[in-house]
Amino acid sequence: MSQGTEARIAGVTTVFCFWEGWTAAAQMALGSLISASPTVCGLCVVQHGQPLIMETMAALNFTDLVQQGTAGGDVVTQHGGRAKYRAFFFSRTPNIAPLS
Repeated sequence: MSQGTEARIAGVTTVFCFWEGWTAAAQMALGSLISASPTVCGLCVVQHGQPLIMETMAALNFTDLVQQGTAGGDVVTQHGGRAKYRAFFFSRTPNIAPLS
């Protein structure tokens, strides 16, 4: 991860993303960024229902995630839209460097 990338996520503790339409490469880049973060401990992903969400997240470079829940059923909608989505909630222990 470059210094510029680290600086952009420095101090971020929670990430929310609605990623319908994201490319797999963009999802993988976010997974790598969050997995290397020393501060991100919460993640919410909104997308169409995914029965194998943990396997999907692992394939997208998200590591050390613990699924905390799902918004029951397909209940999340965009304002003015009819499409229904599901919100997945995760926690993780940040990748904190040991004290020297």
